[in-house]
Amino acid sequence: MTTDFPSKELLEVIRSQARMEEKLDSFLKNSTSMQSKLTSIETDVAELKAARKADKAVFATLSALFGTAMAFIVPFARKYFGI
Repeated sequence: MTTDFPSKELLEVIRSQARMEEKLDSFLKNSTSMQSKLTSIETDVAELKAARKADKAVFATLSALFGTAMAFIVPFARKYFGI
């Protein structure tokens, strides 16, 4: 029983398999990289949302203080300028 392996074709199959493995490794590395970037973006968005809430609170506080100050300043200005 003779078993003739077509060495040329076998080498081509091995090379093809090696190329596919390389492409798969590259894809997995890129996928991992994209996942870490996505996680980073999600963290940044969460930080921006928290900062926005804090900014809204500061703006509301300043608005309340300004409104209260105007309640005292406007009558004084009317009296002072005779309006």
